Amino acid sequence: MPAISANRCRILQAAALSLILSLANGLSYAQQNSDPLPALTGIDRDVANALRELHVPGSAVGVLVHGKVVLARGYGLRDAAKPAPVGTDTEFAIGSMTNSFTALA
Repeated sequence: MPAISANRCRILQAAALSLILSLANGLSYAQQNSDPLPALTGIDRDVANALRELHVPGSAVGVLVHGKVVLARGYGLRDAAKPAPVGTDTEFAIGSMTNSFTALA
């Protein structure tokens, strides 16, 4: 199996971190309250910090609570070399991300 490049590894880490931040922040609050939006306060800052610290150009984040989308946003750029923004419909190569999903389950 070929080694994962450092850039791809950072992208995977940022995607996993974004997912974890969103889930941890929204799900615990949603279990106690009917309105999950207050729990998502600061998520823009948290994702921006994660992207900067991991040197990742962009990420998409989605949060679902009780089967409903409560947050769908794109952050940063699709590619550092091509300044196109990440949107909610941006497609990313999943690569080995299924390993992270399985580990979280």
